[in-house]
Amino acid sequence: MPHVQLSRWHKWLYWTRYHVGANLKLLVDYWLARSAPQQTVDGLSLVDLSGDSKSESRFAILQQALRLIDYYDPLRYRGLKRHIRRVIIDDSISKQAMYFLGTGSCIIHPDLLGLGGATVASALVHEAAHARLDRLRIRQSPDRYVRIESICMRQEIDFVCRFPQTPELKLWIQNRMDHIARLETI
Repeated sequence: MPHVQLSRWHKWLYWTRYHVGANLKLLVDYWLARSAPQQTVDGLSLVDLSGDSKSESRFAILQQALRLIDYYDPLRYRGLKRHIRRVIIDDSISKQAMYFLGTGSCIIHPDLLGLGGATVASALVHEAAHARLDRLRIRQSPDRYVRIESICMRQEIDFVCRFPQTPELKLWIQNRMDHIARLETI
């Protein structure tokens, strides 16, 4: 095959294809630093993009959730801080919580924060598992969806099992395990 000279445009496209993740991280960092209320907890950036005046109470719930993770599972907390750089509160997402691939950002819907610190902590643990898999370059795809979700749910269950056991907690764990079983039969 003869050597083909690439134009500047093609070289730029080639470069961008392989470096867009780093550029996207820089763009997200720059935009967030300029536009939204934020706090830092143990090196973890908390950002509120919801645009109302409830940022302080939301940050308090997130801090409570982070303290719960640190108290009941310090090893998991260190992993969370290693894999997630920021937690963003945003009401424009359709899920309760999600990990934004490639940026180290976990996005949480404000409605989830109304359910309490323990629920937020379990969601953070779940999303930290997604972040760890992303860092290991295990990308989510349709054929891997069930396996990845069951791994993340098991991490969440392992964390919640460290809490003092109550009947409600046992029911929640059983429902979560049933959900994993339903996923794996698909």
